Amino acid sequence: MGKKLLNILSIALIYCGAVFGAGFASGREIFTFFSCYKAAGIVASVFVGFLFSFFGYVVCKYAKMHKIKNADEYFKELFPKKIAAIFSVVANAFLVLSFCIMITGCGVLFAEQLKTMPLAGVLVSLLICFFVIKNDVSGLEKFNLIITPIMLCGVVLLCALCFLLPKTTPLYVDEVVFPAVSGLLYISYNMVSATAVLVSSAKIAQKPYQAGWGGAIGGIMIGVPLVMMSTVLARHWEVASKPLPFFSLIYDNFSAFSFVCWVVLYFAMLTTAVSSGVAVVENISPDKSMKTVLLLCLLALFMSFVPFTTLVQSVYSAFGFIGVALIIGIIIKTLRKQKK
Repeated sequence: MGKKLLNILSIALIYCGAVFGAGFASGREIFTFFSCYKAAGIVASVFVGFLFSFFGYVVCKYAKMHKIKNADEYFKELFPKKIAAIFSVVANAFLVLSFCIMITGCGVLFAEQLKTMPLAGVLVSLLICFFVIKNDVSGLEKFNLIITPIMLCGVVLLCALCFLLPKTTPLYVDEVVFPAVSGLLYISYNMVSATAVLVSSAKIAQKPYQAGWGGAIGGIMIGVPLVMMSTVLARHWEVASKPLPFFSLIYDNFSAFSFVCWVVLYFAMLTTAVSSGVAVVENISPDKSMKTVLLLCLLALFMSFVPFTTLVQSVYSAFGFIGVALIIGIIIKTLRKQKK
């Protein structure tokens, strides 16, 4: 594979890994934001997949073209100075909390699947994250080149298996406005962390167009499993009340693939954690201070004693509307650039 194609693929996989969190891979987020609206939700997921590709292209290409090093610098390009400063604090707080949530989730996953103490899963995951984050974007690039394809293929394979099951829920369009708003909120809060990761990963590319294509292809990698999973869950409302609806569907019908489910979910948590961690260090400590990495890991260790569901419910709901401002800022900046 040529160096150019490898750079594009690296950026795409980093972007994909940043968005593929526990909520995505388990199906909980997908059902809440899309599948609960049935056919209209599936249509909304297609549109959101397109937006992930569009924003990936715009953010990554702009960051490379203007040699922007981190998310803080990018926010200054989008907003007035005072608003950019506030947004930087909020975005960094979200990234730190996202890192902590994913590490806590890893501990819970180890306890449920491997019957170990949650602390064991937390420590193993923190050790992996530490060695990836301390190597900056180069470490993130190598990590995602190995882990993200496995995770992505696992999700697509499991979704394909579910299409073999008979449909239990009729698909019809009951509402249009709410699915559209729900899809907007979904991409908005995801872009808070994804933007920081895209800006940091843009340095991998040699040219702006390579960075842009990396972001666009990464958006497609997110969109395809998003549409597949939203369709699967819209067809099977019997798992709607389950905390992990997609995995419950697999466990109930394809128990032989239970370990594949565990691997996919663990890798989803791990890729989101390392992506958030690298972005935080890029923003807070551009000189890659080891102290910053250690403090981040220690904070995650401390937060792992807070119940996982409490962290998820309190954090993601709070940051959902904040991402809307970021989306608006990116669109306005793009339109102004086209006008010039």
